[in-house]
Amino acid sequence: LYGINLLLNWISNINKYLAWVVICVLFFFIIRTGINTHKYGFYISKPQSLINDAATYIQEHHLDTHKIFFFNPYVIVKLGLNPYDQSVSSWGVPNKMQPSISMPDSSIMVWDAHFGPNEGRIPLESLKNDKELTLIKSIHPVQPFKVLGGYDYGIYIFQKTPQTRDDSVNHT
Repeated sequence: LYGINLLLNWISNINKYLAWVVICVLFFFIIRTGINTHKYGFYISKPQSLINDAATYIQEHHLDTHKIFFFNPYVIVKLGLNPYDQSVSSWGVPNKMQPSISMPDSSIMVWDAHFGPNEGRIPLESLKNDKELTLIKSIHPVQPFKVLGGYDYGIYIFQKTPQTRDDSVNHT
């Protein structure tokens, strides 16, 4: 906009009507480009399509009755969760070394290869190596594709294993 403003100021010093013609031509091309770009509607991206599959899996298996931890915000949109209600969902986890420490029993972690390692700073291996997390579903595209960081895209759904406590031991 700064460059356009300089150009229009320079042109208006020469001829004010010419400046209006330039503005109209610019708006014409901007509007025409927008219309042609989305002429046939908007389409969901490949990652969004896989998140749709993950959300369907979560709902069909009634996993959405547990707290959902996520990295891609589209997950909670598809699940219809309130992003401000921390009792039903939470973005990421505070403990990067052992994510399950800050997760309630039976809660669900939806990790995707774009947001998980980049924005969430949690590599897939730390989730796979966490003994309190169980991988319950992985979703991969038919045609593999790379995302930020060079990762092959995939979605992994983990559940925190409920911890059994042995109350029969006398701690006195």
